[in-house]
Amino acid sequence: MAQKDLKILVQLGESSPLRTALNHAVVSLSASSQTVIRPHVCLNGIEGIEVLRKISADPEVANTRFDIGLFPIIAGKDIWLNTQLFVFLNNLRMPVDLVALSPRQSSFVVRSLPEEFQITIIEKLKTWFFEEVYPNIKEGMETISAQFSGGDPLIESDHQNRVFDTHGGRRLDVPYTESRIAGLNLFHAVVRSKIFYERQVDGYQEADYLIEAVRSGQKKSIEDFLKSMFGLRNLLEE
Repeated sequence: MAQKDLKILVQLGESSPLRTALNHAVVSLSASSQTVIRPHVCLNGIEGIEVLRKISADPEVANTRFDIGLFPIIAGKDIWLNTQLFVFLNNLRMPVDLVALSPRQSSFVVRSLPEEFQITIIEKLKTWFFEEVYPNIKEGMETISAQFSGGDPLIESDHQNRVFDTHGGRRLDVPYTESRIAGLNLFHAVVRSKIFYERQVDGYQEADYLIEAVRSGQKKSIEDFLKSMFGLRNLLEE
């Protein structure tokens, strides 16, 4: 018997009042008076914005799947789970069929639901945390303790080194820590810049424009490359 996936709130193909209520709550993000709640490319991705648009077209029948996840922040002895909602539409392909809501957007969605559905989601979240997340955290901490006790904290390994961020053992060097640092610095430079504090320009919208401009430039570069290759092929065939 397959083990139940505790992080799933609503399955694809499930016709239930909870799914319909979640769909409508997701649609209501766009009507929020707070800019941080409204959908943004910098928060939800270009593909995510398209998924939200499709759900908004007909929330009553949109075939969605809702998963829960975490965006934890640790400060001293304090830990915030920052629960997230991940919404798939029709398929489970990433990123084209997925919108990852920010923790604040996710909170808004859950708080927008009728009380009975809020209780249902909190119970599911509690079960997932105590049966899966918390045991995994404990096991991860034990792995770190073991490395301090008898391992090599300086080993060059992406997977085995849990003390330092080192690269080794795989061809691709994935910037796990750098991506968050760069993202934070870009956030303060673009989103929370002078224009944000003056309240004259939506800082999140400025970040959206920046991402879309980069994406557009990448697309044009690819198109130009393909055109040049196609032209070269024609030349060789003549």
